[in-house]
Amino acid sequence: MADPTPQPDQPALTSCPWCSTTVAPGTATCPNCGAVLEGDEDTVLPGITAVDDKVLRGETKPQQRSRLLSWIAGDYDEAEGGPVDPSAIAPPDPEVQREMRRLAIEAEVANLQAEVEARRIEAVVDELEETGDEATAEAMVEAVVADDARVDAEVAALTGGTPPIPPVAPEAATDATTSDNPPA
Repeated sequence: MADPTPQPDQPALTSCPWCSTTVAPGTATCPNCGAVLEGDEDTVLPGITAVDDKVLRGETKPQQRSRLLSWIAGDYDEAEGGPVDPSAIAPPDPEVQREMRRLAIEAEVANLQAEVEARRIEAVVDELEETGDEATAEAMVEAVVADDARVDAEVAALTGGTPPIPPVAPEAATDATTSDNPPA
């Protein structure tokens, strides 16, 4: 069995104070982390190589947490907030509430119209794939476009607004994109 005690003819190995790598004595820098092991002076970096004296004496305050983290954790001072204006948390005026409802309904109608149009176009594509009859598919597309224009006009009449821009027919769209002159 080997004797773990160091022999006088073998130099004692030391370890790097930064990464604990075993190094030979007299090595100027650590081969693993590059830390300076032997220098002219003993380098003391408060907070890194030694505990800062101010912390030991209790002179420094701990770093303040962000207000958001404090609020999430429930660690906030009640005294920080000033008086709250009751109108700041009051519900909006009836006119504003009515406008909010109107916008929500318009958005829902637009979503439903888009869904109906997408389903009808899917039906046209399915019909074209099943039968291969392009004339029937074009007639179905024209019916979808005409029906969309009628529904848009009805919605505009109900809401008192202006009707949306009518969709461009597929053949008109290809003609406009292929011409050199922009549409007037």
